[in-house]
Amino acid sequence: MKPEANTAPGPVTILILFFIGFSRPSQQSAAIVKLAPMKITDWLRFGIGSAYAYLAMIHFFNSAFKGPPAWCITIIFAVATNASPLANAQLTKLVEELGLTEVAHTLNAEDIDQHLPSSAQDFPANERQSQALLNALNLTGSENEIRRAWKQHPIYTDLTEPKEPAWFKEDDTTINTFIQQLGKPLEERITSGYNIIQQSLWPSFDTDRTVIYGHNDWKHARQLIAMLHAKGLKSKVTPLIKQSAFLFRDDWGEPTRELVKLENGERLVVQNEYDLFIEFDKSADVERFAELVTQYAKKDSEDEPGLLHDSWWQPFYRSLRPTKTGHPLTVMLVKYNGYRANLISLPEEAKGKYEKLVSMNPDWTLETFTIWVNPGFYRWQLGDYK
Repeated sequence: MKPEANTAPGPVTILILFFIGFSRPSQQSAAIVKLAPMKITDWLRFGIGSAYAYLAMIHFFNSAFKGPPAWCITIIFAVATNASPLANAQLTKLVEELGLTEVAHTLNAEDIDQHLPSSAQDFPANERQSQALLNALNLTGSENEIRRAWKQHPIYTDLTEPKEPAWFKEDDTTINTFIQQLGKPLEERITSGYNIIQQSLWPSFDTDRTVIYGHNDWKHARQLIAMLHAKGLKSKVTPLIKQSAFLFRDDWGEPTRELVKLENGERLVVQNEYDLFIEFDKSADVERFAELVTQYAKKDSEDEPGLLHDSWWQPFYRSLRPTKTGHPLTVMLVKYNGYRANLISLPEEAKGKYEKLVSMNPDWTLETFTIWVNPGFYRWQLGDYK
């Protein structure tokens, strides 16, 4: 009787399968991380694990094909599946998990080419954006390593919503008195709003290279700085918590929470916000910043696509020096018992308003200075909600 042919794979077949599996980490790492060195144990684990999987396929195919055809079919199947970017779907989900999806969508072709490895050039558009963003932020390694790296990244650690500042509670009597005093300028339309901060916390910075950006959403702050970083605008960022109050406009629609009602019937929004003091490496980046905010953080219509999370109708950023697109406004700085409030006016109205403020409260110390604000905020001062 003729003995049955030996269908067990030989050493050459096993070696081929091992190296197919051995190459798999490069496909996965290209799909979800910047191509970073992997540990030898990772390479061996992927190689051996994949080889075992393919050996199991040989036994499956042996039920239909005898001998070498089973090995050939398995090798062809292994190469085909290994060549496809299996981890691509994981990449978009990972970026979404980090809260950076909107940032990835701001990256244009030039940004992507700058940060994308050659191994990911054939990925779908959204995957290429996500890969380029992770590379730009130096988030590398496995998915878990990327998660840990993001939690330790300065953008995340510096711009995560903090607890309420101690001075809000420790000196609440002084603050509440100051707030009550500032109600009168609002009712008399000397100002449409103000910010209160502790005087000693105001940071020092280079006015030629710095913009001050105000908002109330910390995810927006992280996305803004991540976008700047990905587009090559490096900066030192100092966040400063402030208490803000401003008159609510009827053309904003119905309010989503309870508002303070003034004696004259007008409604007042009171909330904790922040100022980001963004000090760039180059003064020219101040102008580039303005362009990016207009394009990606300025809302022009409801549900407008392509914007950063919670973008405002009127972003509010200012500089203490003239800028190409900036409009001058006058800050009437009111100081009271270690705190300061910024009240803003059109320059042509500032003198009369300042004189009214001087007569309102003898406990106040006042001074004025000029800031240059973005066009959207300037239009708001003129009465346009967009």
